[in-house]
Amino acid sequence: MTTESPRRRRPQAATVVSCVALFAAVGGTATAASMITGANIKNGTVTGADVKSSTLTGADVKNRSLTASDLSASTVAALKGAAGSSGAAGATGPAGAVGATGPAGATGPKGADGATGPVGPAGPAVLPKAYRGVAPDVNIPANTADSVVLTKAVPAGSYLVTAKLTFATQSGTDLVACELVNGLTVVDEAKMRPTASAESRMPASLQAVVTVAGPGSLRIRCTTQSAVGNASDLQLAAIPVGEID
Repeated sequence: MTTESPRRRRPQAATVVSCVALFAAVGGTATAASMITGANIKNGTVTGADVKSSTLTGADVKNRSLTASDLSASTVAALKGAAGSSGAAGATGPAGAVGATGPAGATGPKGADGATGPVGPAGPAVLPKAYRGVAPDVNIPANTADSVVLTKAVPAGSYLVTAKLTFATQSGTDLVACELVNGLTVVDEAKMRPTASAESRMPASLQAVVTVAGPGSLRIRCTTQSAVGNASDLQLAAIPVGEID
């Protein structure tokens, strides 16, 4: 008679899980922690809801692993340190280039009128009166000295006197002299000698600043040598002046 060995029976999965649970209950959390590691947890499966509040501490976070983006805005603001003391003033930089001239500004309002100045000295009551004399053609006999061709009476005062005339002789070589006379004093003189044929006409002008002491006269007188002469276009003007320097 043959005796058969008894067959070993493989435990079922439910039996194994029950044993593990029983062992964990008996061994406590230390035994469970030594049995479950990070390798037993699938990446990305643990969420904030799986972690008990206030159970994570600084020791559970890797040093220098958190950045500002991992923190709330209020936390980042609270981490701002106190303002430091002011640094020393830097050296003055070089002067900048001169800027372009700006546009002209608008014309400002009219300023207030200034105070009235002092009254100036009174001017002359009337404008000075000029004295003018003219004469028609005057013939001068030959060999006649100091023949008066024009006379103008003026009151006392100082004057700028101008005179002009045109002279002609029958000789082409005669010397002719005309004078401007104040009273008995000759104040200007013009001498002429024709350079062309007889009857050539020679212009002459006379001018002086004179003082007439009392009512008197200003005269033009002319002299020829050996020939008959003629004075024409005779004019004299005496303009009063304030004083003579």
